[in-house]
Amino acid sequence: MAKIRKISIPISMDALNRLNYDVCESGDLLEIIIEESEFDSLLKTGIFIEINKQLDVLVGDYEDELISFKDFEALGKILYDFICINPNNKVLHKVYLIYEIACILKTGMLISFTPINLGSV
Repeated sequence: MAKIRKISIPISMDALNRLNYDVCESGDLLEIIIEESEFDSLLKTGIFIEINKQLDVLVGDYEDELISFKDFEALGKILYDFICINPNNKVLHKVYLIYEIACILKTGMLISFTPINLGSV
């Protein structure tokens, strides 16, 4: 069975409020899937340690963390620095892309790394 993780962005402040109460409606979230191999690639860079240290959050396997808009500047710098160190890591670029969308929407980013098991198709 494959395990996936997600990064979700509420499309509006109303969607963010619904997310906080776990009552999201269809279309409230933009999401990207992080596959198991992609998660492992991110883990090897050490980016989660740096995000946790600088933002005082707990991003990692089996964790869900909502990063608020007020922390986006620091998050962007962390992502940029890690891309500079790991320029060929496509997953870092994928995360940075959704981060840029989150900046435009000015809501938040839910990093949900609780694995979801998918059966064979």
